[in-house]
Amino acid sequence: MREEFIYLISGLILLIAAFLFAAAPADPFTQGLEELAAGNPAAAINSFRRVRTDHPLIEYVWLYRAQAYLQRNDPAQAIAVLANVNIPFEAALLRGKAHLLQGNLSLATTNAQEALRTALLREEQEVALFLLLDIAERADDHLQQVKTILQLLDIIYIRFIGYGGRVLHTHLAAAVAFLDPADNRERQALLDYGLHLVRDDPITAHRVLSDILPFLTGENMYKVLFQLAFIEMTHLRDYRSAQQRFNDLISVGPQTMVVRSRYFTAHNFLNLGQRQEAKRLFRQIITTGDRDWAPLSLYWLFRLYLGRNVIDAWELLRGAQRDFTPSAHYHRSLFRLFFHHLAAGNYTESLPVIKLLLSLPLGHHDHPRALFWRHRLGEILGDTAERYLQQLGLLYPLSYYSLIARERGYLSGPLFIPDRQPTIDALLTEASGRLKADNEAQEKLSRLILLINYRIWRPSLRYLVSLAPVLGDYLYLQLKSHLYEVKGELRLAISYATILAEMLPDPIITRSLLTRIYPRHYQSIVQQAAAQFNTEEALIFAIIRRESAFETIALSRSDAHGLMQIIPTTANDIARRLALDDFELVDLFDPQTNIIMGTSYIIRQLTRFGDLRLAIAAYHGGSGNLRRWLDALPNDDIDLFIELIPRESTRLYVKAVYQALLIYRAIYF
Repeated sequence: MREEFIYLISGLILLIAAFLFAAAPADPFTQGLEELAAGNPAAAINSFRRVRTDHPLIEYVWLYRAQAYLQRNDPAQAIAVLANVNIPFEAALLRGKAHLLQGNLSLATTNAQEALRTALLREEQEVALFLLLDIAERADDHLQQVKTILQLLDIIYIRFIGYGGRVLHTHLAAAVAFLDPADNRERQALLDYGLHLVRDDPITAHRVLSDILPFLTGENMYKVLFQLAFIEMTHLRDYRSAQQRFNDLISVGPQTMVVRSRYFTAHNFLNLGQRQEAKRLFRQIITTGDRDWAPLSLYWLFRLYLGRNVIDAWELLRGAQRDFTPSAHYHRSLFRLFFHHLAAGNYTESLPVIKLLLSLPLGHHDHPRALFWRHRLGEILGDTAERYLQQLGLLYPLSYYSLIARERGYLSGPLFIPDRQPTIDALLTEASGRLKADNEAQEKLSRLILLINYRIWRPSLRYLVSLAPVLGDYLYLQLKSHLYEVKGELRLAISYATILAEMLPDPIITRSLLTRIYPRHYQSIVQQAAAQFNTEEALIFAIIRRESAFETIALSRSDAHGLMQIIPTTANDIARRLALDDFELVDLFDPQTNIIMGTSYIIRQLTRFGDLRLAIAAYHGGSGNLRRWLDALPNDDIDLFIELIPRESTRLYVKAVYQALLIYRAIYF
């Protein structure tokens, strides 16, 4: 009997323990969100129905239930559920989608426009515009399609084109074919389309703008005349036609167009071999003092002088010092003259030039460059220039120039303040303490925390934006960077961390913030590639960060694909060398394939040229171009050679990647 009692008690204890320690039933809202993401709307609807009506996010439960109904192609039920929802943007967007499914284009348009009007985030604008595009397609409204796609492309081009952008361009060209330039509204859309194409497809832009020119008057006519002349000069090389258009603009155009046309006429004279006429026009524009075109004209007149007479070039800049000192083009001219003297070995003549450049204000992006080269010149001349180096390290510790000096042992000291990476929870706790006295802000913050816990990212960001004025820049930007990272938008995560660092008064920032600006995403793949090609991870991370900011589907205007931005011809060559027989272009959007191929390519350049910065220059500008530059320019001093690279985009690229490489080394390796 006693033993039976003991067994009974033991059994009861086990039952109680099993009850107490059993896994808590899954939150039906979380379960529904997971089922919806997995493409199982029926199960999601059942889960959302089980959520209690006093749930703090009950409106979002209804919102996602409506989304599940839409996924199940049941717009009537979605509209019925949305009657309970009053969430700005999101509710209007789903109502618009539901009405579109029902074929009610009028109500779909009304709701889509409301969504666009209430959008706070760029991604909200994007999805609302895509809905408007779907409606325009259903209505066979080609004019609305063109207008909407142009708005979408403005948003998409802020980041990368991507395959979506390519598809939009194809769609845009098809819709434009239905427009009539004789119709006022359609002509305006054609004008916008033509102007949009000028940079990416100038030949098509020239055709479109030529077709509508006879129908234009006033400002639009002058605008198109100028663009046609510009395309004829720079792309078609029809210098005579361009000259005639520029002359027309100078004769009858508005004053703002007259000065601009004179400037490009001067360039056209250079194309026609009429150097004296070009000089005359550049001088004429300089005397106008025009804020935009006079400094540019000074720069080009200086270049014309520099090619023939260095003394005249120097006198031109000295004479312009009082009027043009704040101009970036004036500083650009001074640097060009300084490096011209250095390359020629005219060290004494370069000293007064660098002294002028040292007058650049603190914080100016070229000030560290001036400090570094004053020190280098001091080494050559044997004068004391240590103070410039110390200034460089103190004011600009993370600049390209400071990091080069540090690499050579000229500078030392901490690059960052050691700390621990703050979590989202820690940042939210800090925000809660700051907003303690503000009940309305506390309520928004509580909602933000709940949305983050449920990984509902777009509404989370919307609440965060609404809290920006009371959170302060530091907390707001930290949280925004964290949220975009967990959301997978790594370019924006880096961007907001960078903005925060630039706002801080101390040039030495915390390690945690620095690691957000220079992250190591895809670390295991990078480690594998570094081991395979016997190189350092820092180099691979630096190139990825500069090329794509870790966006796997990045696609540039020049058709460069993926993380390390590899163009198709280069990719096919690499695939052949690596014996990747099954390689297809779309594989460049696979992180592993892209990183292996990109690393193979940069190592090939390093083997060819034997210097990291030269390899980086070849990666960007092409090995053929680099060989030509090496043949044409002094290259014993790599620092000077980088400054002399004629292509500005490659020059800036080398500095940015090498700077990032040195920072990655400092904080991780």
